[in-house]
Amino acid sequence: MTIYFDNIVYSLQTAGGISVYWYELSKRWLQSAADIYFIERANTNNIFRNELIIPNKVIIPDRQLPLISSRYLPVSFTSAERCIFHSSYYRTTNNKHALPVVTVHDFTYEKMRSGIKKKIHQSQKKAALDKANGIICISENTKKDMLELYPYLSKKKIAVIYNGVSESFFPITDKQELIADNCLTELADKKYVVFIGSREDYKNFSFAVHVLRTLEDHTLVMVGGGLLSGEEETFLQQSLGDRWQHFLGINNNILNKLYNFAQFLLYPSAYEGFGIPVIEAERAGCPVIALNASSIPEIAGNKQLLLHTTDVQECIAKMNYLQANRSEVIANGIANSRQYSWDICFDKVKDFYQEVLNS
Repeated sequence: MTIYFDNIVYSLQTAGGISVYWYELSKRWLQSAADIYFIERANTNNIFRNELIIPNKVIIPDRQLPLISSRYLPVSFTSAERCIFHSSYYRTTNNKHALPVVTVHDFTYEKMRSGIKKKIHQSQKKAALDKANGIICISENTKKDMLELYPYLSKKKIAVIYNGVSESFFPITDKQELIADNCLTELADKKYVVFIGSREDYKNFSFAVHVLRTLEDHTLVMVGGGLLSGEEETFLQQSLGDRWQHFLGINNNILNKLYNFAQFLLYPSAYEGFGIPVIEAERAGCPVIALNASSIPEIAGNKQLLLHTTDVQECIAKMNYLQANRSEVIANGIANSRQYSWDICFDKVKDFYQEVLNS
């Protein structure tokens, strides 16, 4: 089996769920005996790509056009035999021997955005799906969303293959671990709640801030999502004073420590294709209070902590339940997280490639 992996996502983001997915698959392909090549641009700042050691002999340089255009253009490479082409972000290929495989992570653009960016994204994704010989959806909810938008795709070869969770996440009992990292020392004697990812409207960031405003002895710890805007900083200062911290570009070691000693992860996103932070937190022994929407009820381990509204009082009620049942909640979360494994994900993707080649 010959495989061509399109690493375009590493040039489109510095971190994020799709980068995690691509890194975990790439790492395992590199450890395998597969005949695999990686198509990529040079000089990426992606933190996951920088952890990979890819031999130069299996790297195919991507075309040296501006990213704004090359990200949408078909990928060119030379192969005279049937092979798998798998793009990390909806690119197609003009190689007539290649059998394209597409991983569909979510339909955020289609459901949560508008304007020209939505139209461009939707057009690219539809073209990739139409040309695909195989489609991987990362949850049943994502598959459902896809077939609602494109019912004719039901005739294609489709597999639901869940994401995994890194072994970097695990319970820690010694709080001195926080003090050992200078960037976390200030949190050692604080109660804090983690909010991770984008702060776009559908992520309900303002709701999280309003919840923390009622918890006068808690700090809001934000992870990722890009630099805070001036408006966001003002909102945080007016709502929480100095009871907030923001971490950017941290590795899994630091994130695991943040999860471990948090009161809980607050994940009120209205739409997710999977929700990797939910499973990461559970694996680390961190309770999760999340919105009962999209894929979250499909993957989360403690249904009692799922919110049905973005009402602060409902969240307080969930916190009270958590306080009374914390040990049981943590145990349930860890048990639930064990069914999600990148090794299992990789094996299923590998088997799916073979199905596509055999069809």
